[in-house]
Amino acid sequence: MTPDQREKIVSPTLLFKVVVVLAAGAIASGAMLEPTLSAQVRAAVSLALLPLLAAALYAASGPRRLIDLVDRSTAPLQSLIEGLQGRRLTAAIVLASALGLYIELFLIRWHASSFQLFAYYKNVTLIACFLGLGIGFALGSRGRIWLALVVPALALQVGLLRLLRDTPLASLLNNPVPGNVALGLNANTLIGKVPDALPGILISYGFLTLVFIATALTLIPLGQITARLMKRLPELRSYGLNLVGSIVGVVVFTLLAHFWTPPTAWLVLGVLAALPFLRVERRMAFAAMASTGAAVALLLILGLSFEKREIYSPYQILFVQERIGEPPIILVNHTYFQRALDLSASSVVLDPQLERRARYYELAYLIKPDTESVLVLGSGLGNDVAAALRRGSSRIDAVEIDPAIYYLGRQIHPEHPYLDKRVTTTVTDARRFIRRSDERFDVIVYGLLDSHSLLSANTSVRLDSFVYTVEAFEEARSLLTDDGILVLSFSLMSQEQGEKLYRMMRKAFGGEPPRVLLSGYDRGFAFLVGPGLRNVNLVAVSGFHDVTETFANPESTVDLATDDWPFFYMPRRTIPLGYGALIAVLLAVSFTLSARVLQSPGRLVPSLPCFFLGAGFMLVETRAITELGLLYGSTWQVVSVTIVAVLVMAFAANLIILKKGSPPVAVTYGLLILSLLAGLAAGAGVLRLPGHLELIVRTAIITLPLFFSGFAFSSELRRSGDVAGALSSNLLGAVFGGFLEYASMLFGFQALYVIGGLIYLLAFATSLRLPGATRR
Repeated sequence: MTPDQREKIVSPTLLFKVVVVLAAGAIASGAMLEPTLSAQVRAAVSLALLPLLAAALYAASGPRRLIDLVDRSTAPLQSLIEGLQGRRLTAAIVLASALGLYIELFLIRWHASSFQLFAYYKNVTLIACFLGLGIGFALGSRGRIWLALVVPALALQVGLLRLLRDTPLASLLNNPVPGNVALGLNANTLIGKVPDALPGILISYGFLTLVFIATALTLIPLGQITARLMKRLPELRSYGLNLVGSIVGVVVFTLLAHFWTPPTAWLVLGVLAALPFLRVERRMAFAAMASTGAAVALLLILGLSFEKREIYSPYQILFVQERIGEPPIILVNHTYFQRALDLSASSVVLDPQLERRARYYELAYLIKPDTESVLVLGSGLGNDVAAALRRGSSRIDAVEIDPAIYYLGRQIHPEHPYLDKRVTTTVTDARRFIRRSDERFDVIVYGLLDSHSLLSANTSVRLDSFVYTVEAFEEARSLLTDDGILVLSFSLMSQEQGEKLYRMMRKAFGGEPPRVLLSGYDRGFAFLVGPGLRNVNLVAVSGFHDVTETFANPESTVDLATDDWPFFYMPRRTIPLGYGALIAVLLAVSFTLSARVLQSPGRLVPSLPCFFLGAGFMLVETRAITELGLLYGSTWQVVSVTIVAVLVMAFAANLIILKKGSPPVAVTYGLLILSLLAGLAAGAGVLRLPGHLELIVRTAIITLPLFFSGFAFSSELRRSGDVAGALSSNLLGAVFGGFLEYASMLFGFQALYVIGGLIYLLAFATSLRLPGATRR
């Protein structure tokens, strides 16, 4: 290879360099404009960005020493790959594939744990990982393999994000852009509010862009080595091994989540898995171990605190603060969540300020003093449960989705409500409990359910999305006794959100208007509804103000959250300004990175059918995760099982084609479109079957499109004869599908079947133009 050819492959385009400079400049500009930052902090941010920017541009330009390092590692690594045969080659493909998906899940979880920003812009990391792996597969058959840089790049990203958490910028990245910009609140005055939000927008978008680029670049070498290994075997067989490895990667990370392991364990295990490839060159192995050791040491040192400890639950990061003379506090995803309050009679007597807090939690029992049975959804540390116990309830069902929060409630709550024999605790999704319960309750209390945590890395739905919908309230209504009441406490973000909640509850209860009370504690609003309110004088409840008329606005134009459009925090169906702008920026970055690959020497010919299949699959998989979450519960176990099941179905489809061959293209895509139509019909409520039979049939209908999509991809892979090109096109298509998934904010999740179907038709049309379209 000539120096000119080398330079063309190694160097990014001028546009890519401009993007990096602009992203860093946006962060610096935002810091300069942010009024909450001191002059010293603004200067420090700008100075810190200069060496990082210089290092990034220097590395992107392909410096001689960096190229020499990669060259020295590529030769022995290439020899290792070419020397693998039989079972060793099979094991290597499985390991490389598992490592790619494991690092993907690692980064998704690490980003979400580092800053709440990733809870607002949910699948940014996922799209970056797909982009990096897709580019890596495209580069798999040519040039050097940059595997030597994966672990140092991963360790550097982990270390920098952890350091950033302890800087003044952290507060801006945890609450990045005012809700009116991020979620489309107060649309009539949105333009006027943008200038105030500009510093946060610049910092957030600049930061997200740099993390997006860093994540994609980190995953490229993993795609490269996987493609290089897979080319050694026939296409369908190597793809089957790739799916097996992907399953292994998901299972391993799921086990780590199950045992609440910290990021140090994730990082160390990932590096150990990469060592069989890194050990072939001494410098490569040393760089990996040294950078990992530095990152682990940094995480351990910064994690030392006598007042605050970190817990990584299967869902989120928790911080527990315990100070002498103060109630224990927990934060979820860096945001205040709850205090474990001692509101017993003896404590309230000693501190009259606690009386307001006690009345806030005991509101339901002030209205209905003869309460016997209580259901607490989102029981948190146990404050709501303790209130029911103090008021003499004889049976309390507490539901909490996060096992770590429940564990902390048992350990640190001063009243120990979870240890009381009258309390039965279920660790599960609130919606799932409501659907499966055959009990009836005098009072249903909605406690802490809005944690801003993701249901899955493959969807923009939050943990609480399917709790605050009209259908969910209707199901909760069916569990109330004939004189029962439902009490929902909430800290409202806006007037429109209160109007939305009011209208949803009124619709769910057959037009019965809710009542809204304002508490003197933390300005918390309590929405009450149910037959037990009909003969109650709420004015007599001291410590609360009736503000029902504030939200009973007959002219309100908010859209109600439903199971199809579960965006409770958005007042209307729209793609908010914040999301639209970010999508445009990241689309430009994705095009810049992928276009550079397609323009370099020896480029792969992209497979349009595989590209469209990847985009359609991303949409259909998102819809499947949300629907299965509704059926079986939006828990991390259900999501993990769903992802594994998707991979198993793809493996089964691939195996069928490997053994039996492919049917005509029209048959394959016809079955795929028919399965989507069945999904649309089931989602529209056409399907009505008794009990468990409906559950089984709906599960089959939800998963069939995923099976036939995998069937279509394996068919295209067999016809193309190029596993690297097909997988690269498929992953880059998934990037496009990831951006299209935001259309659910406008049209709802059922529309993803329609959009996915149109994309699959494009895959069919482009497939017909290829040779062998009718071959079996």
